[in-house]
Amino acid sequence: MSVQMSESPTRGYAIEIQQEKDGTWTARVPDLPGAVAAATGPAEAIAEVGDAVDAWIAAARAQGATIPPPSPTEDQFSGRFVVRVPRSLHRAATQRAAREGVSLNTYCVTALAQVVANGLAGDARPGVSGPDWAREPRPLTVPRTRSDSGTPVR
Repeated sequence: MSVQMSESPTRGYAIEIQQEKDGTWTARVPDLPGAVAAATGPAEAIAEVGDAVDAWIAAARAQGATIPPPSPTEDQFSGRFVVRVPRSLHRAATQRAAREGVSLNTYCVTALAQVVANGLAGDARPGVSGPDWAREPRPLTVPRTRSDSGTPVR
């Protein structure tokens, strides 16, 4: 079992803790490769991984290496962000959303989710230049909703 811990004696770095097949517990700090501790219980492993983080940071400083900042935690994301797009893309997305019968927000969230799931290069077409949205429209799988609240339309 793996559990993500955000508050720990590890200077704000997240910990992944896992029980091994032999019954011991291993605590790892994904942002600091090699910062690992093992113990007979989860609390002990978490306490010991704090020492591993201190040792990792001391070694990195001694070598003049860059110390990565802790990765953002889930509560640092609000679910809102502003994106500036060309007017032509705004118009095209609005028109496509209207054709699909969904809000622009729902359409954009669905499109973004599909791109993230498939990777940015997953849809690249060799030899095609210019903005993709201005060429051959491809259907998105957009859930029909009454509003941005996600209530399905029947």
